[in-house]
Amino acid sequence: MAFFFHIYCPEGVESKYRLIVFDDAKEVFIPLTDFYHDQIKRINESSVISYLNTLKPFFYWLKFKSHYKSRTVCGMTNLKPLRKPYGSIC
Repeated sequence: MAFFFHIYCPEGVESKYRLIVFDDAKEVFIPLTDFYHDQIKRINESSVISYLNTLKPFFYWLKFKSHYKSRTVCGMTNLKPLRKPYGSIC
């Protein structure tokens, strides 16, 4: 169902990201990539991967099925409000 997938950075490749999340178009999906790197500092990796796998279906829904009365509930174009601590999500 979820078209989001993650890949670990191959050995020998220098990158600030150890794990990268991609969307259905195989483009880097920064919100979940940043989520992984923010959380890996706080909890162990297996827990972070579990949370990441739990969030993937939500972002799939947000991108493809978040419609109410033929209108998009929340678009994927502006994800900056997700980072605001007290702002709205949409």
